[in-house]
Amino acid sequence: MGCTGPAGQAVAVQLAGIGIEVIVGSRAEERAADTVAQLCEKWSGRELPLRPSVNDVAAAADLVVVATPWEGVL
Repeated sequence: MGCTGPAGQAVAVQLAGIGIEVIVGSRAEERAADTVAQLCEKWSGRELPLRPSVNDVAAAADLVVVATPWEGVL
């Protein structure tokens, strides 16, 4: 799932918080890795199953969530 922005990060943390493995997708895997590192640091008391990758890998998951602010849809 693309979750380097605020909406995606919130969804990723919620899903990971209940034990669901989340693939953090981005156009650049380095950006996804930075996002995962920031989230794991922010929630350091939890074991969050977050994995950085590129969008193509995230898109191949069984469930894909596209989280974007409403303004981005229009």
